[in-house]
Amino acid sequence: MDANTLIRALTAAKQDGNEEAAEELRQMLAATYQSEVPSPLEGMSDAEKYAANWSAGVRQLGRGAMDLVGLRSDEDVAESRARDQELADSVRGGGAVQLAGNIAPTLAIPYGAVTRGLSSIPRVGAAIKAAGVGTRVLPTMMAEGVGTGAMLGALRETGEGESRVMNTATGAVGGAVVPAALGAAGALGRRLLPSAVGGERLGERAVGRRLAGAVGDDLPDATRRLQQFTRGAQQGLDVPPASTAMVTQNAELAAMELADRALPRSQRAWAAFDEALDNARWDILDRRLGSATTLEAAREATEEFANREIPRIFARVRPAKFTQASQDFTAGLRRELLSPTNIADPAARRVFAHIASTESKLKRAGGGWTPATLWKERQTLSAWLNGTPPSGKVEVRAPKMDHFIMEARNAIDATLNRATDDAWTPFLQSFGERLSAETRAKAGMNIRNVFFDDALTVARGGTTAAGNPKVTRAAMQKAYSKFGSDKFGPTLDTDADDAARTVVDSLNAQEVLQRAKSTMTGRGGSQTTPLALRVAQESTGSNGAFMEIAQSIARYASRRDQQLMTRALEDPQFALRLLQSGQAQLSPIARRDLALIAASQRVALPVAANELAN
Repeated sequence: MDANTLIRALTAAKQDGNEEAAEELRQMLAATYQSEVPSPLEGMSDAEKYAANWSAGVRQLGRGAMDLVGLRSDEDVAESRARDQELADSVRGGGAVQLAGNIAPTLAIPYGAVTRGLSSIPRVGAAIKAAGVGTRVLPTMMAEGVGTGAMLGALRETGEGESRVMNTATGAVGGAVVPAALGAAGALGRRLLPSAVGGERLGERAVGRRLAGAVGDDLPDATRRLQQFTRGAQQGLDVPPASTAMVTQNAELAAMELADRALPRSQRAWAAFDEALDNARWDILDRRLGSATTLEAAREATEEFANREIPRIFARVRPAKFTQASQDFTAGLRRELLSPTNIADPAARRVFAHIASTESKLKRAGGGWTPATLWKERQTLSAWLNGTPPSGKVEVRAPKMDHFIMEARNAIDATLNRATDDAWTPFLQSFGERLSAETRAKAGMNIRNVFFDDALTVARGGTTAAGNPKVTRAAMQKAYSKFGSDKFGPTLDTDADDAARTVVDSLNAQEVLQRAKSTMTGRGGSQTTPLALRVAQESTGSNGAFMEIAQSIARYASRRDQQLMTRALEDPQFALRLLQSGQAQLSPIARRDLALIAASQRVALPVAANELAN
């Protein structure tokens, strides 16, 4: 009989109250539909089947969440599992793709909060604490694995004859044992038979989607930062290399970088990256800060200018004007010495007493103030102002003396300016510019000398593999704070200051990794654990599921895709391209999948906690 005839017969049987006949007709109708309706897999390409398996894996989380709150029956569970199995059997590696679809989208979601939630339950919390979870007794991945495994176990569909308590407990135990078993094998589905589904372009799109998913709501800001860095690199700005996490300051990307650094297959690449970064930082300082050579050149330029210009300026001195001006200078000095205010101020007494002592020595030698002796006294005061006391004085200059030193120096300038008909002021301006260049070179050399001894030509502290000094954040910040400015303002020239700031910014940017490491220790965040936990859970099932999954990963995992992720984390320009591509590839269906995963986790966490507590 065809379907229409069976429907009419079934309706009549139900009206007559003949349940036995109605049940038989129902079974016949179901068989008829099964034979008449073609399989949805017919006509699908391998690529479409892979995509369908991936989607089925993602939706297993949603079904598990519905199962937790009682919205699905045992029959529903059995039916969905049969359908998923048919889909998995339709293409080589279909089961592994479903597994990756079930886990990969959750890799960027922090899991340490699960452990904290479980720890709040007295019985579970005591056991977790005793085991060292969340402390340095056990590695972070193991610590987060207990809570994560329990959550995923609770989220697993449970059919007739199965126990959610067993699933939860198995997940918790597996989470503590298996972490790092399979490394960063996350997006397995995109790695299967790459030649059949788009090759390297598919791998790049998949890595881009993972990056976009990790960045999440911070995507606009991350994109802007990457674009700025890329433009700077294209314009040839003198900046050290930076990882994608350093540029974006995104915590999730930093956690991904830490996880990638821990994988054996990428350690060599990251070691080369770090070596290039350390060498670039020192190269910037070495090229653009002052050194012993540049300081000596600046001093020679100052001395050459003074030796050339001082005789010319002194030749313009009017003797009568100088005599009157120098007498006024001496009278002013006497007033300062006898001032009750200065007598009561030790700083003032030391400065003016020193000048009076110099004058007395000149008179005992049969002379007095001359343009040359005033110029020499001015140089002595300037050195004193910079921290070098006059000959014979061993006391440390007090900051309160600066005002009186500058006052005395200004009095000398006024005297020489009067005697030269104001020719002294332009000379001082030109001379001051050269002194400033000397000061800037010295400040740069002081910062440089924190890391390199020019006299011994050896590095101070650690070195890179190339033998260059390794610039550390603490040492650089201390050096820049001490030598980069003084009470009068910045001491470095514009280029040197920009170089120092560039290196400081680079060192500060790398702190995002330390913050991520601290956060991972406290709340989880490892990118490798979720997949490893899922594999551990599957290993407890029947028919050797663990071996099947492990063999699938070994057979299909692509080193090229792993290298793409490492390159994206190392190279901001490459990451920008993939990130923009990945965002474009996030279809409405994919966005609903991510929302479904988040909702599923919110449902699973309290259930997992209750199952373990009871």
